[in-house]
Amino acid sequence: MKKKVCVVTAARSEYGLLRWIIMELFKYDSFETIVIAAGTHLSKKYGYTLTFIQDDNIKVSKCIDYLSDGDSLKDVSLSMSKCLNLFSDAFIELKPDLLVVLGDRYELLSICGAAILQNIPIAHIAGGEVTEGAIDDKIRNAVTMMSDIHFPNNSEAYSNIVRMIGTSKYVFNVGEPGIENFVKMNLLDRKTLSKILGICEEKDWLLVTLHPETKLSIEDNMTMVSNMIKALKCFSLSEIIITEANSDFGGGMINRYYDETCSNCNFIHVYSSLGQLNFLSLMKEAKCVIGNSSSGIIETPYLGVPTINIGNRQKGRFMSNNIISVGYSYYEIYNAICSAMSKGRYEADFTFGDGMTSKYIAQHIKDYLYDKKYD
Repeated sequence: MKKKVCVVTAARSEYGLLRWIIMELFKYDSFETIVIAAGTHLSKKYGYTLTFIQDDNIKVSKCIDYLSDGDSLKDVSLSMSKCLNLFSDAFIELKPDLLVVLGDRYELLSICGAAILQNIPIAHIAGGEVTEGAIDDKIRNAVTMMSDIHFPNNSEAYSNIVRMIGTSKYVFNVGEPGIENFVKMNLLDRKTLSKILGICEEKDWLLVTLHPETKLSIEDNMTMVSNMIKALKCFSLSEIIITEANSDFGGGMINRYYDETCSNCNFIHVYSSLGQLNFLSLMKEAKCVIGNSSSGIIETPYLGVPTINIGNRQKGRFMSNNIISVGYSYYEIYNAICSAMSKGRYEADFTFGDGMTSKYIAQHIKDYLYDKKYD
């Protein structure tokens, strides 16, 4: 009987990194690949991004909806509880031989916890990084300690994992999955993007993604987003494209703030989700990228796009030369935008890999499942 590899995706950003890995795993006949779509993929509030997976002709074996209706801390806890329960049932039904997860989102504690209790080995992608300004750090490290095979995206992360688990066995520096998008995807040109999004082709484009900083209070998070919007409104001669915050605690409040403050600004365009093709194409064409998303830290260096990293959410990660890190104040953000827009493109930085990550991961998974050297 074929062994089963189960890949879980629960958010739009994470699927963008898992996409090529899933496709590569489906190429192998020696094992069966199962995909579970969950979380915000199934939420209309967050763009119902299950359609992105379906548009890639990827078979989804099971959908698991565990999100609570609200976005308070209690609602997040309720979502985690429901997630544990539903994934326990799913794993009993599907009986995977290996679970593949990526990153550091809170639901991984529930998903991986359910797997551990059923003795299902876990492969963790993108562990070993440091983000001091978010609880993601603790979640990521917890998932690392729960996992059996590790796929960090750079040499520093590799060393961190080896130090944590006390061995280099089953730890493979495979590079960043997101870089593969720029190698394999046919990104849209500026003219096509301007027609799709209804923005002026001749103006400068600013791409913005700001998520809650989970170690800050709601009040401080709202001060941060308020200062950012105040600074952005000074650049009315540009086209500003904002993608909404994720489902972390405070994300809903940030998104409602956009609705309240940006709806009357014809140069600010807010999207619950742009879709991966539009988002990456915009990144390529942007004058600068602004916010605190990991895509600004990991993917923009490959393109050399000037990037403004706001706050401490990504503090501790490796920062390439194209990144300007600032605090939360209006003046810091405004001055950083001015500086970024005055600069041209930076030289491409290949710290995070060569665009072959999916092939490396799929081969290591096959070896882990079947080769005697892994026993």
